[in-house]
Amino acid sequence: MIQRTLTVIAAALAFAALPVGVAQAAPADPELCKNGGYASYEDPATGAPFKNQGQCVSFVNGGGVLVPVQEEPPVAPTAKLTVGSFANGVFDVAVEAQGQPNTAYTLSVQSGTAVAETRSVTTNADGLATFTVGAAPETPLTIRHNGTVLGWVTTPAAPVEEPTTPTYTSVQSFRVGDGPGPRQSRRAGI
Repeated sequence: MIQRTLTVIAAALAFAALPVGVAQAAPADPELCKNGGYASYEDPATGAPFKNQGQCVSFVNGGGVLVPVQEEPPVAPTAKLTVGSFANGVFDVAVEAQGQPNTAYTLSVQSGTAVAETRSVTTNADGLATFTVGAAPETPLTIRHNGTVLGWVTTPAAPVEEPTTPTYTSVQSFRVGDGPGPRQSRRAGI
């Protein structure tokens, strides 16, 4: 009787120690680990997803509570625009988009008041994608993703080419005997 009373008191004290509003999770069903489900749950020993089904099932059978892997929020892309060389009336503008590695993004490229051009880019393993667009002098160029401006630049005025003055060189050529003065013969002794 005394042992039973102590057990009930210990259980009541343990329950009372829980913060208000916190529910106790029931042990998980090992079936959740099957058919690849183990990868959706965090191994508390590593903080990473379970490596295999057996590891997950053993954890659950030992009374463990499965905690879903927390998905990282997607990285919103950014863009850096760099004005480059000028040729044929347009500037080359290099666009470097950065976002989640190996991810496809649809970007809107707006040049001045022209209709926006849509570009699909896929970032590499480092999360970078680059491309070049042409923009007329003194034109705002804006890159957007889902309506959000990622970057913009206004191209400078067209470079002014200095007029070149043609240079004339006067060349005079003479043959022996064509110049002023007495004619000379090339033969010796004459």
